[in-house]
Amino acid sequence: MESKSKTVYILLISLFIIILGLRLWSVFNTENFSSGEAYYNQRIVEHIVQEKSFLSYDELSYGGRNILKPQLFHLILAFLTFGNNILLKIIPELFMALIVFVVYLISKEISQNENAALISSLFAGFVPLFFIDTLNVISEYTLAMPLLLLLVFCLLKLEEKRYLYLFIALSFILPLIHPIAFMFVLTSLFYFFLIGGGAIHPTRLKKEAILTGILIISLIQLIQYKKALLTYSAEIIWQNAPANIIADIFRSLNVIDLIFGVGIVPLIVGAIGVYLGIIRERKKSVYLFSALIFSTLFLLIFRLITLSLGIMLLGVTFAILSSITLAKIIEHLQNIKFKLVAKSVLGAILILFLITSFIPIYTSIKDISDINKDKINDMLWLKEKYPADTVVLSNIAEGNLVTSIANMKTVLDSNFLMAPDSAERIKDSKVIYTTFTESVAMELIKKYNIKVIYLSPETQEIYGVDKLIYSHNSECFQQRGDYFYVVNC
Repeated sequence: MESKSKTVYILLISLFIIILGLRLWSVFNTENFSSGEAYYNQRIVEHIVQEKSFLSYDELSYGGRNILKPQLFHLILAFLTFGNNILLKIIPELFMALIVFVVYLISKEISQNENAALISSLFAGFVPLFFIDTLNVISEYTLAMPLLLLLVFCLLKLEEKRYLYLFIALSFILPLIHPIAFMFVLTSLFYFFLIGGGAIHPTRLKKEAILTGILIISLIQLIQYKKALLTYSAEIIWQNAPANIIADIFRSLNVIDLIFGVGIVPLIVGAIGVYLGIIRERKKSVYLFSALIFSTLFLLIFRLITLSLGIMLLGVTFAILSSITLAKIIEHLQNIKFKLVAKSVLGAILILFLITSFIPIYTSIKDISDINKDKINDMLWLKEKYPADTVVLSNIAEGNLVTSIANMKTVLDSNFLMAPDSAERIKDSKVIYTTFTESVAMELIKKYNIKVIYLSPETQEIYGVDKLIYSHNSECFQQRGDYFYVVNC
């Protein structure tokens, strides 16, 4: 038995190394990060390193606004990397790869089967959307997701004091990393709903721990977002995003998104695990993680979380609960006389997983793109040629590049929470890029005190223009290079 456990641990460590190696291989095949949001997070890390304080007010974004973003993740990165770009690429990928150990611990506890837990870790490490969306972007999810799962796992082991202490510590830490901590609150409510009226009753210790966790997380998030709650009320859920942005990132869940985002094998095997654990075996642990699935589906149906976050949560949780099904399959196959048949069944599951999850991931990361080097050079040129208080107009996705690389003020970017008049700014920006009339454009340019207009190829595609029509033969505009228009009036 000890030899078997040793083999499983070797395979688990090998899985961790494979996932980390694959992610690092992809990351270092690109020179730059893959999103403007990554540069925004990098800027916060650098601010912490240089100023020894959190970035609470951003004088560059939207001309100046308060920042309510939790920054413990950035503090951890600042401590581990000192702002070094190479380490900023490595550490988030390391955090992400560690999820296989967390999932293994949970799955082993639920299924009481090491082999099933190992396969569940494989599923969790290669959830397609989670793997791709957190790659090369300095994503808080790479740390927040494992910690959320670990927080829930601690509820299964509260009788051991070390897990009780860890649970309390994580209740404080997680909301300081990401608002995903609220998922624990909602999961707890769904858990009590699922067990209500049934034969399963949580211990007094578990009830008290859950209520304590809810109180700590809710209080911390209330303090963090008090200003936003007073400003937006319930609409804080959509982070003050304009209607068209909400329609895109908070869109409804459909079957195709679920299959391709989670992976068809973990989805089916995990769903069977939910049925076996709740209906057949009535396991407390399965009720708990099923509550995480149901709370996520609830939020997705009512479009209260982004589609990408919802699918990430579902993907990892279905991977965990797949261990119930896998344990039953392994137990049944051990009683079959023909060992070749038994091995073939598990082999077929793994091959199908390879085809439907791993290969699509591998294909996607081979084609992963970073921020175009020419665009980075454009930002560096801006930084060299113009003073730091220059206001630059760009599209939303480029706004974080303007503030983080060019170190200049932007009319708008993708961080909408506490941003002034974001919908109006988007509308005005479209007019500046597309209007035929110089007087109309100048009125809006003066409104935001814009000094440079950046008409990148991406912006040209967004607005269907290849130049600022009103700038032709105008003394108020000077074109610099292919994409910059300098305002002289």
